[in-house]
Amino acid sequence: MINYSLFIQSARRLAEQLHKGQCDKAGKDYFEGHLQMVASKGKTWLEVIAGYLHDASEDTPYSTTEVIQRLEVIAGEKLPTEARETLKTALELLNSHRYNTREAYIKAIGKHPVAAAVKLHDLEHNLDISRIPNPTEKDLTKHQQYEEEYDYLSTEYRKIRKPRILFIHGYGGGAFGATATNLQRQLGEDATLFAPAFSNELSSFDNMLANIQHAQMVVENEGINLVIGSSMGGFTALRVKGCPRIVINPCMKPSELLYLPEFGNATQTEIDKYIHLEEALIPSPFEVDKTWALFAENDELFSYRWLFNQLFDSSHAFSVPGEHQNNPIRIRENIIPLIQEILIQR
Repeated sequence: MINYSLFIQSARRLAEQLHKGQCDKAGKDYFEGHLQMVASKGKTWLEVIAGYLHDASEDTPYSTTEVIQRLEVIAGEKLPTEARETLKTALELLNSHRYNTREAYIKAIGKHPVAAAVKLHDLEHNLDISRIPNPTEKDLTKHQQYEEEYDYLSTEYRKIRKPRILFIHGYGGGAFGATATNLQRQLGEDATLFAPAFSNELSSFDNMLANIQHAQMVVENEGINLVIGSSMGGFTALRVKGCPRIVINPCMKPSELLYLPEFGNATQTEIDKYIHLEEALIPSPFEVDKTWALFAENDELFSYRWLFNQLFDSSHAFSVPGEHQNNPIRIRENIIPLIQEILIQR
């Protein structure tokens, strides 16, 4: 699991070090007056990190590679390979010294989602002309240029920023299992799917709490637009905050199953903890409005449609053919259309 906060805090420290003594146009400390503001607008952990470091290779003697190396030294661990490449590309695109013209610089940024997001946040701050006590004619001309660039990048960003979906597998599943793999294949280039591994050792209540915390952390740091939870993963998904959710054959009362041998014969103490968490589920108006459920017509394991209808909007509960386990047909004919409908509303 990625230690998001470790890398974010390391980027913050590095930005403070690299820009020490620098000031913005208003004469304020550059880190406090600008970089913190740009980073705070990031919707993903990489946008936050790039927000802190977007001027590092432009305004200091260090190359992009050296900046990332220093970040990893402060963190004490390496970035995941894909994240490292994404960050490296974004920081290189954000270095205006690499381009012959401002127009080429902005157009190149508009092709990369992280770079475009950070530049939009940078321009938002620069467009606040009230930061400059006595703006000159040059400042006003720049303001007009920034407005045009902001409009251009906003349009480009909407084109390239794919919806991001978190899939939470059920009991016995793992990272990118059969349902997640089929989902990603059928979604194709229309969305990015995150499907990490969650603990299957659910006889310990602490492992379920860790699953919920893990899911919430992914939502908050990866800019997730939709959470999907299947079976036992539905229990986790229903406790994730701030995001639309789809649950598929959700196990809404694990306490009724945990005595079974396949779950490790949980003790009554552990089962009582589950019961307390089950009873504590009181959806907010947002959660009632933004939660959907699919229930198999011939579910051989369990069905908690009656409970979903009590807690959520019963018009958001749909019957689907088949048994408990998902299959490519259900994904194509029931899950994908629901995903598309929800994402259109966002």
